[in-house]
This record gives sequence, structure tokens and C-alpha cells, in this order.
Amino acid sequence: MNQALQTIPDFHSFQINESDVLENRIGEYMVMSMTPPNMIVEYLETGRQQELEIKGQKKAVLSLMRERREAFIREKYSNLLNNLKDKGERLRKLKRIGECLLIQELTMSEQSAFTVGFLASNSKVWAEVGYIYLPTFKAQYKQMTGDDDDPYVPKNDHDQFEMRVSFPYPDERVMNALSFPNDIRIRQRGSKRLIINFASFFWGLIQMGFRMGKYQDTERIRQSIPEELHGRYEQGMREGLAA
Repeated sequence: MNQALQTIPDFHSFQINESDVLENRIGEYMVMSMTPPNMIVEYLETGRQQELEIKGQKKAVLSLMRERREAFIREKYSNLLNNLKDKGERLRKLKRIGECLLIQELTMSEQSAFTVGFLASNSKVWAEVGYIYLPTFKAQYKQMTGDDDDPYVPKNDHDQFEMRVSFPYPDERVMNALSFPNDIRIRQRGSKRLIINFASFFWGLIQMGFRMGKYQDTERIRQSIPEELHGRYEQGMREGLAA
């Protein structure tokens, strides 16, 4: 996959190790040694060595990755974006395209198809939306799903916008078989369930055919998976039902 399409890692999960080849605004470099909070790097083009702060380089590397991803989207979808006169609408469309690229990552491998099958058979998808944002959320949900009825959203008087997916804590064998984009941070919810609170992941699943609630139309979701990966999707479904 083109590097510009890759999901950008979360800052806290992104680690720098010795011998990594990374890039900042000066150029590509190799990490020669690390003595936290600093590290010694060597630039590949010039051979020059420099001492850099590890935390600062994490920010620099991730920032450059995000800029390149956004530039790729702007170039590839320039006609679509240029036709939108309102700046806010352009930004919303840019975000939606990023979510579409996330879907490509979810469905491009055997491991990802297994994961989608697992979630399709045994997960809960829901949202907690403050009353200020509720009309916007419902409008977007109905536009993406084509459903005429308003989605059920628990009453929430707080100013928050949380979109969540929870699923049972699988055994170690199944957990190692699951695959999530690097952006995703998974938290434990009680002793038996895991939870993902990530808006793009929520909307990505909705676009694939998931709906809010405990029960999913697994056949509708299957249609978003490449035919050659249907076997892995079904394996994931069986593991989800057994979890």
C-alpha cells in the first residue's frame, strides 16, 4: 500500500528503536544509539550525525506522515474538494475520505477480514452524543446508512461526542489473530470486554454495513469484503460467536 494511505500511529503507541530508518524535515536518518531522553542519528544522504530528543522526533515524524497523507488525499481527490466552496465542508469531506481509506485497510488482508467477521458476529456499536451535536450526528448516520428512522442514542446532557465499539475479550490465540489499524487504542471494559473509542473506526464500520446496536446483518457486511477473503471473514464470525 502507498505510504500515504497508511494509518498514522497514535503518539503513545509509536515507538522509536535503534536501527530504525525514519524521516524528519531534514531528511531520512538511521537511529544509531539511544540514551533517553535523547538519541544519536545519522542522516543517510550526508552521513552527518546529530543528537535529537526522542519525544520531539516522535512528533516530527508523525507530523510529516500526516501532512503527506493529507497531501495525497488533496491531490487524488482535488476535483471533488475544489467543487466544495465552503471551507468547513471541504474539511469534513477530507475527513470522510480518510475514513474511506481506513476501510480499505480493514478489508485488504486475511487478518483484517477475520477481524471484521469477529466484530460482525459479536460486538456492540453505539454512540454517546451531547444534545448540541445530536442533530448533526443523526443526519450523518442516516446519510451513510440510508435508514429513514432516527438511530437510538442514549440521552446525554453532557457536551461530548463518543462513538464506541465493544467486543468480548478473546483468548490469546484469537487476540493474536485480530488486526486493527495503528491509530486504534483498545481499552479493557470490565473483566470480559474490550472497547474502542475512535470516531473514524466507528464511521468506517458503519460504512461497511455495521449498524448501531448488538446485532449485525452479517450478510450485508460480507458484501464489503473481497470475495477471496470470505473464508477468513467466516472464520472470524465463528470465533466471535464462540467468544
